[in-house]
Amino acid sequence: MKKTIQFLLPHFLLAIISISAFAQSGEINGQIIDKEKNEALFGATISIYHAGTNDFVDGDRSDVNGFYAVKPLDAGTYDVKITYIGYDTMTQEGVKVHDGEMTFLDATLNIIGIEGPIAHVIEWREPRIGKPNDVVLDFDVLDNLPTNDVTDAIAIISPAVYQEDDNSEIQVRGSRVGTTLFFLDGVKMDGSVYVPSSAVQEMRVITGGIPAKYGDMTGGVVLITTKSYFTSTK
Repeated sequence: MKKTIQFLLPHFLLAIISISAFAQSGEINGQIIDKEKNEALFGATISIYHAGTNDFVDGDRSDVNGFYAVKPLDAGTYDVKITYIGYDTMTQEGVKVHDGEMTFLDATLNIIGIEGPIAHVIEWREPRIGKPNDVVLDFDVLDNLPTNDVTDAIAIISPAVYQEDDNSEIQVRGSRVGTTLFFLDGVKMDGSVYVPSSAVQEMRVITGGIPAKYGDMTGGVVLITTKSYFTSTK
């Protein structure tokens, strides 16, 4: 029995490492600047909260060049609060983080004026320029589609995806059926994933220029993140 456990343990650990290697997460990074002097601020505090709540998620402090990075973060929507002694506080609301991507968020802070500190609250707007081979669907989009099947949703939204019939497997850019790779919450799945779109927080479809970490794929890659307890409707 002891020998059997010793034999199985390395294989078990290898399986865990293989799954972890494909785990998906996003991040928020940027630079904090003194608005008047246009100089980097060292030691500014960056705090990440679930959007619309006081639930703290993670944080960081800016380095000597003003740069910071908060990771890993699950795909979703967050509020980012930036504070620095002697400066006004800034909060960016509704910052979206996508699976496997970096969200860039720079900030310029004002020195506290005569009237005292001011808390600036800004609604974050996602850049319109994205990757041409990526399609990102969040729960707002999925809720308004005439289907509750994720593969149907992909075929409806992405012009590079073909589906012969409803609820059937998809083909990306003319590839064969079954050559699309699916990840559910960072775990590689065998074949298609049957998850109701109402349970999806975000779905990212990569139809070209697939990163090397996913291997030599002839089809596409679909990254699905399911909703959690803290899912925001902002």
